[in-house]
Amino acid sequence: SDAVATYYLYMKLIHNFILALATIIPVHGDDVLRAGSGTLCEALLMAEAYRAGVVFPNKPVENPITFVDGRLVETLTYEGGRVECLRVGVFRKEFLEDFPIDPEAVDILLADLEKTLKFFVEIEAKKKVDDCTNFQEILDECRSKLERLKLGNTADGQVPDQPGRVLWREEPLIYHLDVGAMYPNIILSHRLQPTAMVTEDFCAACSYDPEEAKCQHRMKWKARNDLFKATKSDVQQIRAQLEGSTTQRYEYKDYRGAIRRVTYNELPEADKAKQLIDRVKFFCQKAYKKLKTSHEEVREDIICQRENSFYVDTVRNFRDRRYVFKGEVKKWTKEMKKWEGTDNLAAIRNALDMMALNDSLQLAHKCILNSFYGYVMRKGARWRSMKMAGITTYTGSSLIKEARAFVERVGLPLELDTDGI
Repeated sequence: SDAVATYYLYMKLIHNFILALATIIPVHGDDVLRAGSGTLCEALLMAEAYRAGVVFPNKPVENPITFVDGRLVETLTYEGGRVECLRVGVFRKEFLEDFPIDPEAVDILLADLEKTLKFFVEIEAKKKVDDCTNFQEILDECRSKLERLKLGNTADGQVPDQPGRVLWREEPLIYHLDVGAMYPNIILSHRLQPTAMVTEDFCAACSYDPEEAKCQHRMKWKARNDLFKATKSDVQQIRAQLEGSTTQRYEYKDYRGAIRRVTYNELPEADKAKQLIDRVKFFCQKAYKKLKTSHEEVREDIICQRENSFYVDTVRNFRDRRYVFKGEVKKWTKEMKKWEGTDNLAAIRNALDMMALNDSLQLAHKCILNSFYGYVMRKGARWRSMKMAGITTYTGSSLIKEARAFVERVGLPLELDTDGI
């Protein structure tokens, strides 16, 4: 029945995950199940802040009437991650493909080849180069293949519309280049945290000399603003008209739930702002024949490197703990394969249970880890910072663009994702 199927799916996919989240975040399982990732992230940060002796910041109250370049702001946001489709079609490994190879890019790969292989052996495989009996043989094989790429393998030779490139035709391989935990690693690399976003005035009043301390880390981000056509003087005139009017009445529900008709000056501040923005919209359509325009600009802000690092430490602890659980999943997977085909059902059952437990724990850590970036743009978040969110996405987008520029010299990129190609 549907009930049995639903129960099976819950026990298979959700139950362990909820249990894992409830062991990480100081809330009950029921609350974990119905709360969003932002709420869970804030509960976790409050627990970590209490443990670190950090006072919780108040929830921010934003002014709905703000101006940028002398114009009223409708929305103020930032450029997020970039997703782009570069080539459309059917791509299969048995279809011949032409690759315009840049020999200079191949030279870069050749220069880094030995270092790349050592990185794989020592960091990825966690072995010693001296323990590899055929390291030099593999190095020479890779070097010879890269050298052949520089010559091309077709009679055409050069690529007509791309001088300096050679044509290489073969059945392709399709790879997905993924940046592991990109946003958390950007946060850690640059010590990004909401409380560390400071201004020039803040630094000028700081007891540390910025020239000597070198604690100012400047980073760029792209702001995206939707601005009403009305200027600041237009808005001030409209506000004066509203405040001076004694005949215009507005419906307002008081704290007892009773509907009252009051003047503009008697309205709460939030309702005043709403009425003012509505009147500004009407004015823009009449006077300018257009409601708003979009404006983008690259800004630079300062990240204080001396700020209490509890936020960064929390992100780092979660990232490192997730890697521990992922290692445990691999360990128990090998253990299960060792007992497969034997009669030791208890060992197989135990290995499966440990795989499920550790996989749910690493997945829970992954979800919270990915929430640390999105949380800082959540409305009402205690640790809210649009600048930090903008810097994170702008840095990630720049990394992907740089990677794409190199991939285009030795291959054909098909699509860009926020954290991969």
